[in-house]
Formats: sequence, structure tokens, C-alpha cells
Amino acid sequence: MFWGDSRLYLGARGSFGPSSVNSGWMALEAWAFRELEKGTPVDDILKAVLEGHRSVGALAVAAAIALEAQRTSAITLPIATNQRLWHWDIRRQVQDMTQTANLIGFIKPQDIPHGLAVKEGNERPVRRADIRSLATLMVLRGGELGAQAAAAIRGFSGDLPFDYAEQRKSAEVRSDLARTAEIWAELGKPENYRAELSPDESKVVISHENPKATGEDIQTIQARHSEMGRYLTLLNWAYSYFDDGMLKESLTLEAAARAAKELDFEDLFATGHEHTELAHHRQSAVAGVAAILLLEKAEAHLEWAGEVCARAAQTPEVPQPFFTRSVKLMHHPVLYATKGMGALFAVADDDEDVKPLQFFLSELCAHPYEEIAIAAFGALLGAWPRYPDIAWAAMRLATELALFEVQYGPEGGAEERHYERIQRVVTEELQRLQDGAPVAGPLPTWPEPWVLVTDGEAVQARRRRGRTVDAEWRVNPVHVDTSFLEKVLQVIPIEGSLADQAHAALLLDWCEGLAKWTIERIAPDWARSRRDLDDTYGPDYFEWRSHLYRFLARVSLKLPVEEGTRRFLQPAMATNDETFASLGEWFTGHLIAQVMDSPEIPQNALQLLSVVAQRVLAYGDWRHAGHGGHSEQDFVDIVKHLFFADLGYAGGAVRFANRNWAEVGAVIPIFEPILRAHGAVTFVARAWMNLCESSFEHYPVQHFVDNLEHLLVGEGTPPGWRNTQLPGRLSGLIQRFSERQQPMPLAMAQKLLRALDRLVDMGDRRAAAVQLSEVFRSVRVTR
Repeated sequence: MFWGDSRLYLGARGSFGPSSVNSGWMALEAWAFRELEKGTPVDDILKAVLEGHRSVGALAVAAAIALEAQRTSAITLPIATNQRLWHWDIRRQVQDMTQTANLIGFIKPQDIPHGLAVKEGNERPVRRADIRSLATLMVLRGGELGAQAAAAIRGFSGDLPFDYAEQRKSAEVRSDLARTAEIWAELGKPENYRAELSPDESKVVISHENPKATGEDIQTIQARHSEMGRYLTLLNWAYSYFDDGMLKESLTLEAAARAAKELDFEDLFATGHEHTELAHHRQSAVAGVAAILLLEKAEAHLEWAGEVCARAAQTPEVPQPFFTRSVKLMHHPVLYATKGMGALFAVADDDEDVKPLQFFLSELCAHPYEEIAIAAFGALLGAWPRYPDIAWAAMRLATELALFEVQYGPEGGAEERHYERIQRVVTEELQRLQDGAPVAGPLPTWPEPWVLVTDGEAVQARRRRGRTVDAEWRVNPVHVDTSFLEKVLQVIPIEGSLADQAHAALLLDWCEGLAKWTIERIAPDWARSRRDLDDTYGPDYFEWRSHLYRFLARVSLKLPVEEGTRRFLQPAMATNDETFASLGEWFTGHLIAQVMDSPEIPQNALQLLSVVAQRVLAYGDWRHAGHGGHSEQDFVDIVKHLFFADLGYAGGAVRFANRNWAEVGAVIPIFEPILRAHGAVTFVARAWMNLCESSFEHYPVQHFVDNLEHLLVGEGTPPGWRNTQLPGRLSGLIQRFSERQQPMPLAMAQKLLRALDRLVDMGDRRAAAVQLSEVFRSVRVTR
């Protein structure tokens, strides 16, 4: 008796269930495959896998081994002929066809061997088979075992595999299971199998003719699957394009255009459909292909594609019972059409073509689904640099939508009131376009995040543990919709916008004002500590901080270093340590990504990182950290960024993350001041050792030797190093660098030996062994 459901059955493939348990199943399966490759009898392996277990996870491992070995025996018989396992294993096979979920999380260097092991397991041919094939093999081989297998399969209809007791009362579930069992039972009848020679007469082909797999229900299913296959071919192709911006090799533009035109008809987009219906998939497939044809400038199809996108963008929405404006859309005809229409700005001949396009896209900025509205903003902003006034009008519209005054009304209806305001603002913009009025120059200014409490107001602020105090400041009722703005930032074309001489300075002022609003909102000048804020239970703007300062890092890389520092870094560096760290982490994270991914190391990125390093040196808690105290994780992450430590592996990177450390010397000046001043601090020492280990082949030996003294300051073990691996790791690095530098200058050897003496005093046995190695045997240190 084995317990569990289909989810626990998938645990051996790394899905569902506790990760520690799943890891155990995957390790057991890897062992079983190794035993199979060594020639251990299959039945012995299966006994070892199954004995003592009561979880269906063990059955999943046993099924994989039996399938791999194509083993038909008394032990595999109950596994291969279990109707419930047929259902579960088919789900497992479908999941394994595109298995990637079990590869998530292998980020750190020490995780790479585990990730490779999982990848190897995913690529086994047995993943593309299911347990039914083993059952049919038993029937075909005949004999007593074949007869038993056939009888068990023919009896499926009398023992339906309900997963839950409640399903027994469901007529629909019972009917579905009974119909499936009726069809599957025919696999247990040898007379339904046919054998014939292959066309080249080199093999015998065995096929199965199922007399029960006919009827109206089967024909309906087959027709639906055929229709779905046509749509999914185009939808997957389109989704891949919009996901990574590259055409998938599975279809050429001509083939996709031909298939989409076959699916198109005049009233295709006249009616909206539920997102799960085939009609919706058909609309999305045609609109997706049309959008790609426009974006790829396929001249032979531009007229058709433009006309399709114009129709698709007007597809009505079907009311949803659980509608959420911020939902992530998988496929949607209006979304694809909106993305495609943005490409028409590049091919428009004159203003007469551009004005209706701007009007149409501006109207879509009020679409009920926010993702479509953001796509419309992206299309309008993409008019930079050819039509800068259109892009600037979109920036103004986005800013006006982001500013709203909080109005407390009756319970409920907040979402409806919010959307009504969006429609009102967009309607005003559409009226401006109709009137031909020019767009105003400067963008709306950001409000002060806090306002003084006036004499006539009595405001009490909540505090922790139920306390209340009189407040002098309160949150401004005019708010900034940061959840909306963070999506707008992602579609602003930075290079094109900064090339617009008429608006570039105004855009930078807008960005600078946004940075200052954010800093003042989370860390106002008047607040001595977080206790002074009256929004202890309010938002912390975590997501907004990350999106904003990643965006500002992108902008800064297009500016002179002095300007980027003055506008965006200086306001953050002037605030308290906690706020600076929460913003700077995202800023430096983007900069080091550019260092790793750019064809040539951007020098302005290195200079901006050096500016951040100077602020890191001014951190107020270094003394506390030096005594082994806790430091803010955001601050520790900034230090890791500056040391280019813990990068993980990215094979597509140009340097560092792809294990090519030939240019490591370019980044040493960034972190060197921190290493010299605070090398003994635990997280600084760890970051440096990580870098030295990763870049060992290219890290300058002399630099390593000269900076050892900054880790081993004072007497005894540095605070925070106790019960860590740092002394042993440092001894290992000394050994490796000493072996790399041969012959070694006496002065260098003496410095290394002094460092080993300190490590021995800390109780590190490896350091003692290194001292006695051939490299240091003849070296003497003068006291």
C-alpha cells in the first residue's frame, strides 16, 4: 500500500512537495540509474527502491527504472498495470516534455554540480515515455505474465481510479474516468494489435487499432486538438518572440504569415471571448503574427498586418467574475495588436497617418488591463526620436495618471473609482488631440510627500504596541502611483529620449524629482528615526526602490559621471545608511551587470561604482561590524557587488559571470579602499576571498600578498571569524597563490609566512600544514 496523490508522485521530478523530500527522491533515482548502468539486476534495484517505503514517490522512481530497462517481471507487473499510475505518469510525461521548473534556484557556484545533475536527469530518453508502453510490451510478449497484464488492463472499467472520495459522487468525473477506462481496456486485448513490415522491410512495426476510440466524443476531441495545435504553433512562436525579441526557428515569417492569413476573416475580432476558449486563442494567434510582421518590417505583409492590428485592438472584453486589472496576460489580441501598432511610427509617411495612430494608442492607455495600457505607453514612447512631441505627450499622460488624490469614500468600490479617474484623464488627453492643442513643455511636478499638520488639525499617529502620539507631519493626500510608474519606467527608451534635445533636460529633471520624492517619502529630513513616521503600517516601497534605481542606473550610464552622480547618487548618499543601502543595492546591481555583459567594460560604470565605494566607506556601523555585529543585508549586498563576489554562473556573459576573469584587474581599484580600511570585517573578507577563488588564474599575486595584512589586523582571531571557514579558506588561497608564483621572491614568501603564522595562532590546522610544505621550508621570517 502506497500513500499520496499525483503531486507527490511528481516529487521525484522536483515538483511540489518539500524540497528536502524531493531532493531525496531525486538522489534515490540517480543512484538507481547508476546501479542499472553498472549491470545490477533490475528486480534487485526495484526491491531496494520500494522496500520499506509507503510514499508514491518511490513508485515514481520504480516506474522510471522499469521503463528505462523495459523490464517485464512479476515485480513490474503491478506498477505497469495500475490504472491510477497511468493517469499520473501521463501527467508526468507531459510535464517532462518542457521541464525547466526543477532547474530553478541553482545560482551559487557550489550549486552548479547539482544543477547539472538535474539537467542530466531531465534529458534521459525515458522522460518522453510513459508507463503504458511497458504494459503493452507485457501483453505483446505473451506468456503467463502477458496474460496477467492483459486481464488487469481489461478490468480497468471495474475499478475506476478516483483520487478523492468526493469524486465518486461527481457524475462528470465518473463519466470521464469510465470512458477513458473503456478505451484503455482495449490495450489488454491481443487481437487489437497488428504487425507489419516497415516500408524498407528492416523492422516490424506493431500498431494498435482501438475499436472503442471512435464516436462523436472522440471526433470532437480530435477536432479540438487539431484546431488547438494550429493555434498553439503560432502562439508559442509569437510568445517566444515577445519574450526575448528573437524569431524562433520553428517558423519563418512567410510561413507564419501564410498560416495566420488562413485563420483570419473579416469579423474575427468582432466578439470577445473567455481567455480559455479556442476562439480567443485564434484571435491572439492572428494578432500576434500580424504584430511581429510589423515589428520585423515584412514589407510584403505590412498592409495586411496593419489592418489586422487595427481590428484586433478593438476586440471587446468579456466581463470576468474575478477581474484584476494588474493580471499578467499570457496571450491577448489587443496586447499583441498594441505592440505591433507601435512599429507603424517607423513606417508612417506623414502626419496624417501619425495623428490617428497617436489617438488610437492614447485611447488604449485607459484599457481595463494594465499590461495593455503599459504596452500602449510603450508604443507611444517608442515614437522617440522620430516624433518627439508624441512621446513627450505620452510622458505627460503617464505622469498625470500617476498623480492622484486619496479620497476616502464608502466601503468598497475603490478599484472602480480608480479606473474612472484613469478614463477621465485619458478622455481629457483625447480631447486635446482632437482640438489640436500643443502639449505643455514641463511635466507635472511631483508633490511633497509630507505636509505639516496645521493648527486646526488634530492628528494622532499610530505607533507600535498600540501607542499613539501627536504628529507634526502627515502623508500628503496627493499620492504617486509607484506600482504604475515602475511599469512605465521599463518602456521608456532611454537612448532615444536623451537624444531629444528639446526634452532631454526636462526628462532628467523629472527623473531627479522622482528620486528626491522617493527618498523624502521613505526617509524625510525631519524624521530622527522611523519612530517619527506616521505610516509604520504603510507601504515600504520595496518594489519601487528596485525599479527606480535600476532605471536611474541605466540613465546614469548615458550621462557624464558627474551629472549622474549629482542628480541620482548624491541625494541617495546624503541620506541615512539604511535608506542609502536599500537604493544603492539596485543601482550597483545594474552597474556590475553592465560590466559583465558589455563588449567593452564601460568606464563610466567603474567610475560610478567608485563613487558608491566612497559612500560605503562612510558607513556609520563599520565599528559595530568590525566587532562581529550584524549589518543591514542591503549594505552587505552592495559590498558584494563592489567586490564582484557571488556572481553565480551565466554562460552568456562577456566576462566574470562566464568564468572569464582575464580583466579582473580593471575592477580592483573599486573595492581596494574598502579592503584596506575594513578587510577584517567578516563580510568584506568573505567577499574578497570569493573573488580571489573565482578569479584565481588571473588575480594579481602581488596584490593578494600585499593585502593579506588588512585581513589579519590586531591580535587573535578577528571578531566574526570564529566558527566560520574563513581561516581555512585563506590558508587554502595562500597555498594556491604560493604554488602559482614560482620562484617566489623572498619578501613575498615572508609576507605569506607571517600570514600563516597568524592563522596557526587562530587554530587553523591547514595553515600549519602549508607552513611545512616545500614552498616555505627554506623561508625564514625575521622578528
